[in-house]
Amino acid sequence: MTKLVVFLTLLISVSVFSEDKLTIGSYGRIGIASNLDGGAGTATQIVSHSTRIEKAPYQELYLKYDFTDPESAKNGIKTKLNFTMAFDENMFHYTGKFEMNTAVRDFYIDVDNVFMKELSLWVGSRMYRGDDIYLLDFWPLQSLNTIGAGLKYSFNSTDIKFHVGANRLDQGDVEEPYQLLYYTIPLRDQIGSEDVIILDRQKYITSLELTHLLKPLKLKLKLYGEFHTISEADYSYESKEYKLPSDKGYLLGFQATHFGFLNNQNNYTHIFVKYSAGMAAYGELGVPFDLNNSKTTSGAKEFLTGLSLNLEKGDFGLLAGAYFRTFRDADTSDLDSDDTNEATVSLRFLYYIGNYFHLSTELNYQNLQIKNIDSTTMNQESANMFKFIFMPTISPNGRGNLKQPKIRLVYSLSMYNGSAEKVLQYKKFDNYKNPNLSKTPSSDWGNQAHYLGLSAEWWFNN
Repeated sequence: MTKLVVFLTLLISVSVFSEDKLTIGSYGRIGIASNLDGGAGTATQIVSHSTRIEKAPYQELYLKYDFTDPESAKNGIKTKLNFTMAFDENMFHYTGKFEMNTAVRDFYIDVDNVFMKELSLWVGSRMYRGDDIYLLDFWPLQSLNTIGAGLKYSFNSTDIKFHVGANRLDQGDVEEPYQLLYYTIPLRDQIGSEDVIILDRQKYITSLELTHLLKPLKLKLKLYGEFHTISEADYSYESKEYKLPSDKGYLLGFQATHFGFLNNQNNYTHIFVKYSAGMAAYGELGVPFDLNNSKTTSGAKEFLTGLSLNLEKGDFGLLAGAYFRTFRDADTSDLDSDDTNEATVSLRFLYYIGNYFHLSTELNYQNLQIKNIDSTTMNQESANMFKFIFMPTISPNGRGNLKQPKIRLVYSLSMYNGSAEKVLQYKKFDNYKNPNLSKTPSSDWGNQAHYLGLSAEWWFNN
């Protein structure tokens, strides 16, 4: 709630200065759904990133204020404050509780044309992202969340971006802390408490991006890389001494985008390829698990390739999203339940009836292969799921696959085998670590889940 008060205070404060310098934007999705068995409709997924249409409510409010000094503006300098507040699904109207989980997603200063023309600088906390696979709500190549700084220089249809940032994950009270450990004591002769830090080590992430635009070919090419590092640390806790080794990792990636084909500027195709090793294979907010004998992530690796497509032609539209991912942790076992292959593909077909009503159908397939051997069948398990989604849609701002807002009536039917049922039994599905499926697998596709709901999705000025 404190964060919400801060956001509203900022919003009111800048509004009284100059409305023409203030930009307000938002992204959000909200709705209500049933599982047709008396319970709430929830997403069914066995891979890390499934179709976005069943995702829980989520909203972001975006504020940008231009406070460039008039004298600086004469030299082309622009100075902006960017602030984004996020809200989750815990709403009073549904829970009956006056509480909400919030998070500050962006809070940074951005300066254009500083020191020299076409050079930009930002400092603060930021969601630092590239292009996404829209249908899967997934940024496969470039998705960082750090407090840091970055530079951008543009010349001859080429952008060079460099960023350095850090995070320090607060895992709470766990047996094996990774970055932060503390205990709380009362203040002496005062009301309140303070934290005594026992373990404190930051993870540092640097990234470098090179993007070149070939306008005649309607083609964008991107090379991208990250380097992750963390220092060693010694700490004492409950009369025991602990030592954490230093660690590192890297990510290399490539993206090719073809845009504006079929004489429609809304059409595009993104192709992504990424290889990560060491710490980077676990993600920038991931806590490494199943380490090697030296207690580091050396040996961990991830390979991912993905596709995102938007096509609009006449009365018809098509959205596509797909990826294939392999992950191997850092331990030496070749038959590990945390070593997985996963793949998913989603196809959304749209038919425009007039300007404001769309008939939409989405087909989604998911596969998760666990690399351990089942003790009963002596085979590796393969979890499979197929979804059929029907979505009559109102688009009050007209035609377009991505035109917002969208108001949808959604029905989803999921069919999956016994191995997928076991994955779904784990309520806290982690994007990097999969559960140990020790029960007897089944190839029966008789398992089903239903989802019927009414939802709205929007974004503007962000």
